Amino acid sequence: MITLVPVIRGLVSEGERVLEIAKQLRPKAMAISISKEELSALRNVGEDLDYEMSEIETAYSDLLGKYGEVALPPPCFSGALQAADELGIPVLPVDMNEEQYSATYVAVVGTLDLFKESLSIRRLRKKLSRCKTPDEFVIRWDALVNGSKGFDQLSSERERHMAGVLARMARRYDDLLAFIELDRAEGVAWRLQEPSLDKRGEEESRESS
Repeated sequence: MITLVPVIRGLVSEGERVLEIAKQLRPKAMAISISKEELSALRNVGEDLDYEMSEIETAYSDLLGKYGEVALPPPCFSGALQAADELGIPVLPVDMNEEQYSATYVAVVGTLDLFKESLSIRRLRKKLSRCKTPDEFVIRWDALVNGSKGFDQLSSERERHMAGVLARMARRYDDLLAFIELDRAEGVAWRLQEPSLDKRGEEESRESS
């Protein structure tokens, strides 16, 4: 059984929520929507985080701050890691590794997509000012920033990959808790229903290792 819980990257309050859910459900394993490289960095992060955010990440953080305190690394994932350590269960990354992501990005994202993204950044504050909740903000943000054909395809490939890895994990762990970023959670859940997913899960898992 897979219990899929959408989470919001960045909000400090998500860290406590994730901890509570994990301790309440006490699964046999946990999955989070980051890459193996990100998980390694999360495990080794010190008190001082030396990370320079991109323009798009800075805009996201600034706008998300309207709904609560924002922090790096994303508390939803550091909280999941803390919960897994306290429960003594494995926590596994399900997103593409850096090599896979880069190859997919180059294959599907074109110059026009990048141009549209740069225009989106300038228009974000006005278009997102009416969002009343952080959930509404994240979904609207994703539609604006990743709405071009190339970025939409990139998001779809990530969802397909994560669903494939989750399907394989579920064959090993019969009680799996997955924390998936809100903007990809619905797509991952939908793809988990695809009939051909089991075979792809084998392939995705091998590629991620």
